[in-house]
Amino acid sequence: MRGLTDKYGVSEYANALRVLHLSHAGLPDERVERAAWSSRLNGDEVCFAGPKFEELSLPSDPFLAKQRIVFSLGSNLGEPLSTSRLDKRFKRIISEAKPDLVHAHDIFAARLAVRAHVPFVYDDHEYWSREATANAGLLDLSATYKSMLWSSWEHSVLCQAQATIVVSEPTAAEHAKRTRKVYIVPNFPRKAEIQSISKPEQGEELRSVYVGTCTAPFTRFRDTSGLTDMFQKGGVGSLTVIGDNRLRSAPSVVSTGRLSHSEMMRTMSGCHLGLVPWKKHWFHPYCNPNKAYEYAHAGCLVMVTSSLTQVRSTLADRCMTFEDQDAMVSMLSELKPRAGDLIEQRQDMQAYARDNLIWDKYDSVLKEAYTR
Repeated sequence: MRGLTDKYGVSEYANALRVLHLSHAGLPDERVERAAWSSRLNGDEVCFAGPKFEELSLPSDPFLAKQRIVFSLGSNLGEPLSTSRLDKRFKRIISEAKPDLVHAHDIFAARLAVRAHVPFVYDDHEYWSREATANAGLLDLSATYKSMLWSSWEHSVLCQAQATIVVSEPTAAEHAKRTRKVYIVPNFPRKAEIQSISKPEQGEELRSVYVGTCTAPFTRFRDTSGLTDMFQKGGVGSLTVIGDNRLRSAPSVVSTGRLSHSEMMRTMSGCHLGLVPWKKHWFHPYCNPNKAYEYAHAGCLVMVTSSLTQVRSTLADRCMTFEDQDAMVSMLSELKPRAGDLIEQRQDMQAYARDNLIWDKYDSVLKEAYTR
């Protein structure tokens, strides 16, 4: 990485940290890219390693260099031969990049940093051990094994990480039992992501949007079964679903499939309501889905299941909540006749989001996490 500084000017990076962002999932990934831009804007040299990086979510590329490293199913489950191959590849990347710090974006990346004995911060996007437990059923031995394995990895990762970054207060409280430096960085957009979004326009037909999957099988705590049927029955307006390539459009339901991040934001801005309609689950307090805040930036009023307590806490009285799908139907039915009257609330939501729900406010938090 030292040889790459000339691209941006040696003087700019004279006292910079060299930060390697490491992810088992690769790019595009909004949170990885947002964190990388925090690194860049804090004056660091930034590179990336992961299995894929041909595309990006954000408008511009923060990385000086990218290298490929593939996390196999075997290595993610601790299989010795796969793990050995992964370790050898990582050692070559470390030898070439010479990072001062690894920003590990998942439990697999963090575990790799532990084995390589390199300084790292752990960015726990998902609360991996609890998520695995949430997905485990009584007869699902694979999920149960993952839960046990990743819980043991998590303990060593938290004990050895220079700092841990999480998305919600409940997760921070849990991790603080095992590590002293825990920082909360919510899944907010950066300013650069929302600058091109226009103000919401008045519309008389109630339009809702959901970003995610509406076709089975569902992750246990992201269960949206019955959502599209609810709109097809009529009386609650139309639904746009973004991100589900298997869903076909039907009466009152428009499926766009996957869109680029900018296209997604533009599509959402034409809707009145942004939904997070997951059926209640005990894991929800640890969740802080970025779609809720992207809805707000697009000028959508946000409706979520009441068990998503972090979203409710963040948006306070700007967040509409429901207990179950029947309650959501009732709320939508009441809003439908006055869809055109929601314009001021939508404009207020967007203004609030632009002033408050911005990742840029957390650049200094990332900088502190990087400091020993």
